[in-house]
Amino acid sequence: LGLFPRPWSAENSLSNGIQFQEVIKKFSLLGQLVAKAIKDGRILDIPFSKAFYKVILEQELGIYDIQSFDPELGGTLWEFQALVNRKRFLESIAKENCKCVSDLYYRNARIEDLCLDFTLPGYP
Repeated sequence: LGLFPRPWSAENSLSNGIQFQEVIKKFSLLGQLVAKAIKDGRILDIPFSKAFYKVILEQELGIYDIQSFDPELGGTLWEFQALVNRKRFLESIAKENCKCVSDLYYRNARIEDLCLDFTLPGYP
């Protein structure tokens, strides 16, 4: 099991109502199992991610947490965050419209040339 269930589209929930209910039952059972183990102070031999534990402790998740369960995605997001920080820095020191902000590169490619489209993972 991952940290979160895979997002379920409205079309799937209408056409596969029975299957959807089974998924909900399994996650509910897992939640009850974990809650009971925590309440009783028992150790479960289930490899949950660090991010899952942070969610249980009601702590905020960040880029570092994504890297803990998906290193490739986390690394890419970290690189994009560094670009965002660089852009903000350049904008803060530029008195007027500076061409250097539009010349930011990600792995030797201009950001505009990448034609980025951020889509929910698991769905095209």
